[in-house]
Amino acid sequence: MIVDDAIARELCIATSRCTGLEYVVVFDMFTGEVIGQRSGEPDSAGFSLAVREAALDSQRKLKVVHSHPQDKALSLSPVDLIVLWDYEGIYEIEAVTLDGSWFLARAGAHSRELSKAYVGRAFNDLYKICLNVKGHDPLSSAEARYLDEASTDLCCRALAKRGTITYECGLSRRLEIAWNPHSKLRDELVRLTVARSRIPQRY
Repeated sequence: MIVDDAIARELCIATSRCTGLEYVVVFDMFTGEVIGQRSGEPDSAGFSLAVREAALDSQRKLKVVHSHPQDKALSLSPVDLIVLWDYEGIYEIEAVTLDGSWFLARAGAHSRELSKAYVGRAFNDLYKICLNVKGHDPLSSAEARYLDEASTDLCCRALAKRGTITYECGLSRRLEIAWNPHSKLRDELVRLTVARSRIPQRY
């Protein structure tokens, strides 16, 4: 089976709509050939043995597209991102939601150890920062709803600012309408997360 980004996204979305489970498609970015696809659990999918073996080959250039069928699972989680450094053959990882939004990351130039440390710190630090933001303390109910949906997107934006990942996203019309009013809060939270995420000296 040969796919491109659009076909892989639609396959994941259509399957998850029917099953309520995550679905993952892994394909070769040179040829478009699918090397693995499978359903998982509502919040995880995982790789088959054949995909894991291919993904460990640094000569490959693979893309992972997977669905996040749960409403709160927007953007890429820490586990999603770590895949970029645990599997040298994976060049891109992408999450899609059932409304058609997509969130994509590639590994940056930092070392494996430093990158994984940044991922952990950024996600931990954002939640601390959200508790006390100048001009947004306390958060309004609309801001709290935004953060509930957008927290992983914010972390990925902070990681991109640090050069840990390259990050792109395409939002559905619903998310554009819901998230755009909070752009100033988004930018401030990203700035604070980048400033706070200090890495231990051993790295």
